[in-house]
Amino acid sequence: MNKFFAYILILGTIVQVCGQSSDILIWKKDTLNLYSNPLEKRTDWQKINQSISKQIEEHLLATSNDSIIEISSFLQNYKTEWRIEKGNLYLNKITSFENLELSIDLITKSKNTELPIFAEWLTDSLIIFKGNCIVCESNHLKNTSIYPNELILEFRKGTFVNKSKYKNRVLKKSKLSDLDPNQYLEYIYSKINWSQLDKMDKNIQAFVSIEPDKNGKLKKIDWEYTYLISDNNIITNKQNRFLKEAVRIAKYIPDWTVILRHEKIMNQDLSIIFSPEIKEKYAR
Repeated sequence: MNKFFAYILILGTIVQVCGQSSDILIWKKDTLNLYSNPLEKRTDWQKINQSISKQIEEHLLATSNDSIIEISSFLQNYKTEWRIEKGNLYLNKITSFENLELSIDLITKSKNTELPIFAEWLTDSLIIFKGNCIVCESNHLKNTSIYPNELILEFRKGTFVNKSKYKNRVLKKSKLSDLDPNQYLEYIYSKINWSQLDKMDKNIQAFVSIEPDKNGKLKKIDWEYTYLISDNNIITNKQNRFLKEAVRIAKYIPDWTVILRHEKIMNQDLSIIFSPEIKEKYAR
């Protein structure tokens, strides 16, 4: 009897502290880490992604003794190799994470279906990173880590047109970054005026975007990226009591980490969850 085997790959676990990437670019005899997959710039990327995932699943079912193989058709679970030749960008190879020697066919409605494929759809910039990440973060949507060296390559209809180099660095670390997770949660949630937030019967998550100055002091709230999520609804009303309380806490924090990326200070984020369980634990 075949055993149950679930094969699940989550986007974001591939880019780690070591500075490795699931997608690479070969250029001038160098193998470089790509921050994003150029296939995602195609208008039919979702169909291509699902097609590749199906091929990986079929291969695993055919070559393993496992009766169930589960591959996410929405997340990238493969590696791509790109090459710049004579100023043009080509997709050289697509391989699975499970077996790096397995070549995957790219199935599209376009005339070009055999690798290598000229990336004529790409009129955008690609980010190349080098070194170990200096701020290591990722979420279920994308990698958001910051690396010390970045090279921006600009393309027009698949042809290389320009490049820019950047040195990223952490100018200042917040004092809160030295706290362990429990101390940090205690610091944040003990400052909330829970008595002003009565009738709390569900979870509400607040996201506050902060623009710090060069000294780490709060310069202003970026309201474009400051909001609540409640029952899958996004709430941006500045007068909402939960959003006002989250902003108040953000203003209470004495200093913020200052990260210089592409010669600009990056915004910092504060996330707060308002829930009956958290209120019971931290309310004074």
